[in-house]
Amino acid sequence: MAFAMDGVQVFKSSNYAIWPLFCTINELPFHLKAFFMTLNALWFGMEKPNPNAFCKPFVDETIQLFRTGFKWLDKSNNVVRVSRVLFPIAIADAPARAMLLNFMQFNGSYGCHYCEHPGISVIKGDGHVRVFPITFPIPPLRDSKTTLLHAVAAINSGEKHIYGVKEFSILSLIPEFDLINGTIPDIMHGVFLGIVKHFLTIWLDSTGKPYSFMAKHLDEALRDIKLPDEILRMYRSEKYGKSWKASELRNFLLFFSPVILKSLLPNVFYRHWLYLVNCCRLLQKKSMTQEDLQHARILALAFLGQIPDLYGVEHVSYNVHLLNHIVEGVDNWGAPWAYSAFLYEDAGGNMKTQFHGSKLETKMNIEHRVERSLKAIVKFKYEKLFAGEIIAVENCKDYGQLSMLRTLFPEVPIMALTGTKNLLRQSKQFSSLLLENPHFFLTSCIRGNLILQLITKSTLVKNLKNIVEIIQEIHETDYGIIYCSSRNVYE
Repeated sequence: MAFAMDGVQVFKSSNYAIWPLFCTINELPFHLKAFFMTLNALWFGMEKPNPNAFCKPFVDETIQLFRTGFKWLDKSNNVVRVSRVLFPIAIADAPARAMLLNFMQFNGSYGCHYCEHPGISVIKGDGHVRVFPITFPIPPLRDSKTTLLHAVAAINSGEKHIYGVKEFSILSLIPEFDLINGTIPDIMHGVFLGIVKHFLTIWLDSTGKPYSFMAKHLDEALRDIKLPDEILRMYRSEKYGKSWKASELRNFLLFFSPVILKSLLPNVFYRHWLYLVNCCRLLQKKSMTQEDLQHARILALAFLGQIPDLYGVEHVSYNVHLLNHIVEGVDNWGAPWAYSAFLYEDAGGNMKTQFHGSKLETKMNIEHRVERSLKAIVKFKYEKLFAGEIIAVENCKDYGQLSMLRTLFPEVPIMALTGTKNLLRQSKQFSSLLLENPHFFLTSCIRGNLILQLITKSTLVKNLKNIVEIIQEIHETDYGIIYCSSRNVYE
């Protein structure tokens, strides 16, 4: 199994946060993992959890599952079997990873959790920042055994840290778990929320630099792009760029930036950016060859190596350095999309929506909210599955995962409804839902019960008022849906 932990700020007006610890089954196909995710621990408070206290019950359970396993009934031949469980993979962003491993944070001396690069403190603006440029000789990679020896040395010497290791990590007690190779560098936090967001800030906030350009030019270029059906999240204006989600930044990197930046960046900066684009394109492939992996290594090194000359050494951030370790992690665990934090971020976001208000909560209320959060996580994944007739709704967030319905419920009828798909997309829809020889019904959108009326657009308040008046006048007793042009307008 894989386990993941990260903090989720619950309220905008206070520092309260929840720290869920989720587990998923490694052997499941990727599109099924979310359906069988478990919440194994939960911390709620204004400060980060103490990892030794928070993780101890979980670690104790991993030891028991490894030693004695659990019994289950194999219904194919009515035999009771015993299976042992391993937990070889931990997924966390850099701050949570440092907390779990008892390492220095990424902005401290020897802050890399995968090699012994000490980092260099350089001036940036009015302060200092720790950067990780390429150095020779190349810093040695860490390993679990040496890390434990460093922990012993730090405790015995009384030093703050030895090569970045402060003390023992409770995760070292998990059977067969490798402290270094088992804590995987995450592409979502490291590249999409790290590198891509950092360079967008450099380009848009800098003035008088050869690589800087105005935000309005980026907006104009993005507005001209027609999104394919596969991209579910609509583009939001650059003024919301600092709040772009990881999926938006991923789409910008892989789909938009190769086209848009060609006219916005000088050629030398544009070609440098393509090193990162092509490296991540290879890492996002469903299947990778050794040739792909070697090519990705070269591209990552080229991207990292040219930053000091093009942008300045102060921009060789920890996340840029981490790109090399993300590529190397493919040797151990495969393509990084298969174990990225996207899966667990969605679950944490679902839990967050169940908390309202920051008043002091009783134990009963907390338990009630946790129960509601768990129900929210499985609301679509379970509750709506057990129906006599299952309707696959177009544009649903989990639409791409509905192929599991035919596997789990082979006898249940499935009806797929779509209003915008062309014939090619319809055929892909049939195959993605594993429909065999389905009945196909097609009708025109020109029907007597559909009326098109154009109304002059005004301010947001007047638009809402007009909508309310139309509903009250014509559709007061009817059911209906109001569509918005974008998610931003809806919110």
